[in-house]
Amino acid sequence: MASPRTIHVLQKTHLDVGYTDYAQNVIARYVDEYIPAAIALADRLAERGGPEQFIWTTGSWLVSHALRNGTEQQRGNVDRAIREGKIAWHAMPMTIQSELADRSLFEFGLGISQDLDRTYGRSTVAAKMTDVPGHTVGVVPLLRAGGVELLHLGVNPVSALPEVPHAFRWRAPDGSEIVVVYDSDYGASRVDPEQLTMVGDQALYIAFTNDNHGPPTESTVMGLFDELRTSYPDAEIVSSTLDRFAAAITEFRDELPCIESEIGDTWIHGVASDPWVLSRYRRLSRAREAWSRGHSPLTEDQLADVSEGLLLVAEHTWGESGQVFLPDFVNYEKSAFEAARRRDEIDISANPERYAPQLEAALSIRPRQGWSYSAYEQSWQGKRDFLEHAIDRLPESVRSVVRGMIASPAKSDAPVDRVPVLGVTKLGAFEVAIAGDGALSLLRDRTGRDWAAQHPIGQYRYESFAPEDYGVWFDNYCRGLDLHAGWAIADFGKPGFESSTPAPRREVFRPVVLEAETWREGTTDVLRVTAAMSPDASERLGAPRVVEIDYRASDDGAALSIELRVCQKDANRLPEASWFSLAPRVAEPEGWRLRKLGALVDPVDVVRNGNRRMHAVEALEHAVDDVTITSIDAAVVAIGEQNLLHYGNSYGDLREGFHFLLHNNVWGTNYRMWFEEDQTYEFRLEFGDAAAG
Repeated sequence: MASPRTIHVLQKTHLDVGYTDYAQNVIARYVDEYIPAAIALADRLAERGGPEQFIWTTGSWLVSHALRNGTEQQRGNVDRAIREGKIAWHAMPMTIQSELADRSLFEFGLGISQDLDRTYGRSTVAAKMTDVPGHTVGVVPLLRAGGVELLHLGVNPVSALPEVPHAFRWRAPDGSEIVVVYDSDYGASRVDPEQLTMVGDQALYIAFTNDNHGPPTESTVMGLFDELRTSYPDAEIVSSTLDRFAAAITEFRDELPCIESEIGDTWIHGVASDPWVLSRYRRLSRAREAWSRGHSPLTEDQLADVSEGLLLVAEHTWGESGQVFLPDFVNYEKSAFEAARRRDEIDISANPERYAPQLEAALSIRPRQGWSYSAYEQSWQGKRDFLEHAIDRLPESVRSVVRGMIASPAKSDAPVDRVPVLGVTKLGAFEVAIAGDGALSLLRDRTGRDWAAQHPIGQYRYESFAPEDYGVWFDNYCRGLDLHAGWAIADFGKPGFESSTPAPRREVFRPVVLEAETWREGTTDVLRVTAAMSPDASERLGAPRVVEIDYRASDDGAALSIELRVCQKDANRLPEASWFSLAPRVAEPEGWRLRKLGALVDPVDVVRNGNRRMHAVEALEHAVDDVTITSIDAAVVAIGEQNLLHYGNSYGDLREGFHFLLHNNVWGTNYRMWFEEDQTYEFRLEFGDAAAG
């Protein structure tokens, strides 16, 4: 590798809104402790003089939040530090799981930086996201339209690293492009030449202080500059920002390779760990997007409050670290888990000796209140609070309307003149028949086309997992375990569940129909299927006891609406997932596209070690057959087969349809570990002119 002419030293702390504490406590600590400490450090080094200066870089939201919510003294210090060049923001508000956002919300996030730019006379052209392994190409047009030229992505050091060049031009389907620097860790932060981010003769060194650790010490900064000067005696070592690095590499842009493929997010299944949050987030996002186009019942400030709450849901942290705040590697089996949850205290000495390395973090950061199930569960409330508090700040007259818009639809009462379904029956303009699991085994439109000819439409499945599945996950997905096993085994797996009795095993359960009835509502036919899961799945594991599916279709044949209700589910700490499958028959399966952030993405054009099997989508669209599948509540869909933990680089078979991930708890880290609420999911299949006849 050629020697760098300039090394840009970027000082940064990785913001997790959660993970190390409750979300609100983390935010308060930045405002009250970390930002003042960063300013004080920058002041001391500025007074000292010399090249060893400190410029603290963070996402734009944290700067904006401090300016709006700090004390008068805190706000004044932040304002001064910005004007003196001691605090810098980049174009992204924070690290989000970008596939979870819609176009309008993503643009709102970019607008935070733009507002700061207008206030302080800046022009921010660089952005950064950290930890999340990958993002959708749908971000490219939005970043470029927002004036962003450079995106730096730093990957969690144990997650699969997408096979892309270290620096490249990322081009979206609409032709827009940005420069992307991809690092195998949070950012190149080792003096080793192989670890420096190099573009042309410019190098970037990101001095991270890890997750919510605050700024470094003065001696650490001084020592870093000494080490860099010793290792690179011919290079100029400068305190810098992402914007300055972006400007310095502009002349090398055209030399970079171009990537046009999707990358995707291999963590995306984690967001389905809390279906309650995800449903309300998606429903409120749709309302917010409509309001942002006009005819909003909200003032500009109220709309910004709602938008900020939604942005914090899309942020990549969903709770506290499980291995730190729930260091119980024994009680997974359902009855043992329920008893431990009732006791609500954790005896850390009961853990197997083999997990001593995983317990070190818990012992080093013992919670003030001790370890308990209830305290850990409370950390999941953060996402819900972001939604609730945004709505609570609205005027009462608007608040009730908004709550009604985002609530799951109430189950309609079946009329007394409902009739049982036997064999083929009419549903709007369709003829339908019901399979034994409640799915539609026949969906024939008036042209004679059977949309369920290849696979039934509306299959519910509940799945459990075995230790062997996690063996595949660690073998195929994880890297760097020789360095990071101490924390990664617990973050990426479920240590101790393999010792549960009876031994966990991979099983797939399907419901059995109890009854099916139909009735008329105006110009719409309703078909309600009531089904039950096996007692084994519900009592031994965490399957819902009752599954209800309402199918609705009108006489015009334009659409099939589905309302799925899963009821009477117990909390279950053993790994589990539930799915709902839709596989309408089309002539050319390769014609399916995924709508993400407004862009249409080809599901079979994804880089190696990206996510080739699972995506968060706004909709699935097939232009040739004029079919659209929209999931109102569930965001994540698997292509071709229900696939969790068996990560790989093969594509799912589009002929096998789409499998929406309703819920799962297979992640460790900070996603929700159990869920026990009734939940409703809505889906809509629109057929355009294809079914009109």
